[in-house]
Formats: sequence, structure tokens, C-alpha cells
Amino acid sequence: MTSTRTCIFSIILFILLSLNLKAQSVKNSEIAGPKIGTRQVHLDFHTSEYLEGIGEKFNKKEFQEAIKTGRINSINVFAKDWHGWSYYQTNYSAIHPHLKFDLLKAQIEACHEIDVKAPVYFAVGHAESEGVRHPEWYLIDKDGKVRARKKLPPGSPQTPRPSGTWTYLAPVNAYLDLIKKQTEEICQNYKIDGFWYDGVYTYPVAYNSEILNEMKQLGLDINNDDAVFKYGLQKWQQLMKDCSSIIKKYHPNASIFFNGTTFPHSPEKNIPYKNYQFNTQQELEDLPTTSWGWYDKFPLRSKLFHLTNQPIVAMSGKFHIGWGEFGGFKSAEAMKFEGAAMVAFGAACNFGDQLHPSGKMDMETYRLIGEAFKYVEEIEEFGVGGIPFSKLGVWFADQLESDEGITNMLLETQTDFVIIDPQKDLSYYETIIIPGGARLAQEETSKIN
Repeated sequence: MTSTRTCIFSIILFILLSLNLKAQSVKNSEIAGPKIGTRQVHLDFHTSEYLEGIGEKFNKKEFQEAIKTGRINSINVFAKDWHGWSYYQTNYSAIHPHLKFDLLKAQIEACHEIDVKAPVYFAVGHAESEGVRHPEWYLIDKDGKVRARKKLPPGSPQTPRPSGTWTYLAPVNAYLDLIKKQTEEICQNYKIDGFWYDGVYTYPVAYNSEILNEMKQLGLDINNDDAVFKYGLQKWQQLMKDCSSIIKKYHPNASIFFNGTTFPHSPEKNIPYKNYQFNTQQELEDLPTTSWGWYDKFPLRSKLFHLTNQPIVAMSGKFHIGWGEFGGFKSAEAMKFEGAAMVAFGAACNFGDQLHPSGKMDMETYRLIGEAFKYVEEIEEFGVGGIPFSKLGVWFADQLESDEGITNMLLETQTDFVIIDPQKDLSYYETIIIPGGARLAQEETSKIN
């Protein structure tokens, strides 16, 4: 065991020494946007209406003790989950039927008592109970069927669903208005540190009759799939703009993030990475032991999103299988390695957890996170907020196999690089690598020449 730990520490030290970061001159507080937590936890809380006793074992002192044990300085707490239930006093939607108090308020106040940030999580793309109450809000695909993450089985509404069949909600006006009303309600009633919107999906494309009628009125071709997609994208972007304005009106220093905007290679046409402008920080959600493949994807994405000149947050989790996995405990050594890699790439650290429906904190989880964050706390000033520095530039092709293939080869040979911003002066770089999948415009080739 001793030799294993020595090896792990050597790897971590190597990561920190081998990557070039301008961390001495560029601090987190100097990057555009609000200052964010460097040691974060994303506390999932998706609870079905069939679960009772929601939050009944929440204890402020235990909650604070878990945060202190985990050495956490920011924790995302839930206002609304994928089931569509709210965990605060709302006049616009439905509170979880088995919640008897304002859990969001209790968590925010507990965090602020110990000087910890508590950004608010709010589900957008999936909210099952909203669809049940308003079937017209379900996303309708081109075939006229309700779209879900997995194919819905035949049967009545009472037919049990297999796991993972979350339905999508469409950007119809009434639903978007609800999101904005709840955003303003939370901003008015709570001392928030930020908003974390989940599931801002522009795919699947919504062919709802309301959306198609709007397109007809504007003279747009409803039979053109690309036009329908772009119109839906426009509606989601308007929502992001409106929500950002609401938040800044009440809490100008709050952080804002729309999950779905930082997946440049998504085959599902999620919002292109260039539309990051409504985020105050770029959060990169990659869980190493699932299909997202943190070890392959995070280095490339971190270097790409450093071009935004905004803080970067890297998100992994305490899980082995997937989000919300109860009983899975990633070792402290694994999280320590991941945390060190996050810092080495200039990112703040975030590890996901799933709060038990009763509201009781799992102290072993926070002991393990605390072991990892103890090391992160020692090294964060040397990396978090730093920007990549190299005279070897890689041209971003926006083609998954080409971009990951090139960057993985460079990583395997321990050759550091940066992603090029084609709008800036290229003469700085000694070498430029252009992946095979890149398609250059005439002005880009001229600039390279």
C-alpha cells in the first residue's frame, strides 16, 4: 500500500511540474466573472414522488460538519430536480409532495453560516411532473411522438417505465415563462451565490405545433429540419439571456452556468461551444468511470474553454458507475489524483454526490472527499485560475475523432500544447498542428500561410 501511495504522489507531482501554467500572473479572482469556489461538491437530489420522508433527517450541524470534513468552499444545492419537484416555497410550480419544510433555505443558510457558497441547481430539460401536469410541454419529435432519453414502452400512463426514460420538455413559451418566473422568485426570496441550470438541450429538435406556428408567422420553412433546429436554438438562447438578466438584476455577483453549453463534440447538436457567453464560468462535466471518459476528454476541453478567459471548473464524482449511485465510494487516492490533474489544467475542482432522500449526509463520503481536497487546498494557488502556456498550438477541428486523436497522442508523449484561437495572432506559435478533420476557410489558410 505504501509503495502504491508513493507512486500516486509521484504521478501527481509529475502532473503539476510537467504542465505549463501562467498561474503566478493570472489568478482566479483576476479572470472575468465572479470568483467561484475552488473545492466544490455538486449535491444531486433527484427524488421521486414515491419516496417519503423527504429531508426529514436533514440536520444543520451534520450538514455543516460534512462540508467542513470535506474541506468544501462551495456546494450546489437543489431548487428543482429532474422529477420536476421543487424543494423551496414556490408559487409557480409543485413542491415535492413529501417535503414539509423549505429545504433549499435551510441548506443555503447552513452554508452561509460557515462562509461557504451555495449556488442553486435548477432542472430545465427534464422535469417529469411538469410534463404530467402540462402534456403540451412535452417535446414532440418529427414523427409526432413524445421524445424521451430512451424509447417509451407501449401502455397506459400507469405502465411502469424502465430506468432512464426521462422525457424531454420543449421550449414552448409557457414552459420558458415558468422557468423565468421561478428564477425571479428564487432571486427575490433567497441570498443566492449562483444558478446552475441543468439540461439546456437544443436536441432533440422540438416539432411542437406552437413552435411550428411561430415559425410560419415569421415566414420560416417548417419543413427544413435545420431551420427548425435553429429556431429552437434561438428560443433556448433567449431563455439564457433572460434568466441571466434576472439573476444579475438581483445578485450581480452571482455565478451562472447553463449545462449543455460545454460539449463541443456532442452528436446530439447541443448548443455549440461558441455560445458560452451567458456562462460566468465554464464547467466541464466528465465522470471518469462512465462513458464520458474524463481522462480523455477533460484535457482537450479544458484547453479549449480556457480561450473564453473565464474560470474553468472540472467535475468528476464520488461514484464508480454513474450519477446518483448510492453505495459506490471512489477511493480518496483516485479523487486526489483527479483533483491534482484538475488544478494542473488550471481548473477548480468539483466532485458530485447524491444526497440521501432523507437529507442525511453520508459522512464517509465527505471524509474521502476531504482527504482529496486537503491536497488540493495545498496546491490550488499554484494552478487554479492559471492559463495554458505553450508554443505548440493545435487547431481545433470540431471533429471528435480528429481532435481527441491528436490531443491523446500529445498527452501520451507528454507533449504539452494549447488550443489555438484562430482570431488571434498566429505568429506566436513555433509549431501548429492541424488535425485531418479540420476544414479551413480561405481566410484561415491565408492567415496560416
